[in-house]
Amino acid sequence: MKTLRFNWVVSASIICVGLLGLMVYADTGSYCQVAGSSCLLFDGIDDYVNLGNNPSLQITGNMAICAWVQMDAANPGQYWGIAGKLTNTGGWYYRGYGLSRASNNRFRFMTANGTANTIDSTQEYTDTDWHHVAGVMEGGRMKIYVDGVFQAQSGTGMSIVDSGQFALIGRQ
Repeated sequence: MKTLRFNWVVSASIICVGLLGLMVYADTGSYCQVAGSSCLLFDGIDDYVNLGNNPSLQITGNMAICAWVQMDAANPGQYWGIAGKLTNTGGWYYRGYGLSRASNNRFRFMTANGTANTIDSTQEYTDTDWHHVAGVMEGGRMKIYVDGVFQAQSGTGMSIVDSGQFALIGRQ
């Protein structure tokens, strides 16, 4: 069974457009705690959060998507959709934005404008430590940070076309 725990924030043009703190935890126990008094408990199989398609999440310019993530070390090499708003055409994402841990165990930031653009962290993450992951699109350049440390950046000319899909947490 998969275990994924995280908090997530999406920001567009320096303005915070969405904030949801949650922990995703796949376990038979009842432990579930974040700052505050409640959180969401997921079974790790088919649960996710649907944030809808509010205009504030239809981001096509500068933006940042961030999450505190704790992975399950028993599941290395699996793709984990952390959060995003992507559309899938023919098996690959062609519009929107998203954050994931790819099957290569690296965190991945994706944007798409008809062509999928991805940038991966420079190292693999298979531990059970909490990691802060941030994907940033600024001035046509994609950047990814893990635990506040710059990992990689794309060339210039990247852009985002809204996917028209719902923004999701825990699934892509």
